[in-house]
Amino acid sequence: MPKEFKFPDIGEGIEEGEIVKWYVKEGDKVEEHQVVGEVETDKAVAEIPSPYSGTVLKINFREGETVKVGQTLFVIGDEGESVEEKTVERKEPKFKAAGAVGYLEEAPEDDEIKPKPVIASRSVEEATILATPVVRKLAKDLGVDITKITGTGPDGRIIEDDVRKAT
Repeated sequence: MPKEFKFPDIGEGIEEGEIVKWYVKEGDKVEEHQVVGEVETDKAVAEIPSPYSGTVLKINFREGETVKVGQTLFVIGDEGESVEEKTVERKEPKFKAAGAVGYLEEAPEDDEIKPKPVIASRSVEEATILATPVVRKLAKDLGVDITKITGTGPDGRIIEDDVRKAT
């Protein structure tokens, strides 16, 4: 039976993240706890470990797309299984605020929220650069092109010293 992995609520007020990189593709076999991708939130870049062993049946978001907490990132199952379309839920909740009291009421069907087009906030080249959001902000504030920096941190990660030396 296919199992969905939903983008978890990782706390600290995080409501969404941007898919930075996938290390697997549909049809790949994965082991439990294997890192399958990376998501960048406004706080950090986090690795996405697979919660199950099996075959990646469906990846619901492409690199550069934004995923909200609770949306299904990917589906894992046994080789040859198929994914029902209902597992690819990408709509916003159909609720709207009602009055000053703040209760929620279900929106009518014709008031359904339309999905917005996804616009990548960074180029693909920038997205593949290993750097924390703090380092990216420092580079932006100093006017340094982060794509031209060679990182000296672990796995070639760009660190603050690399950015400061590039000025």
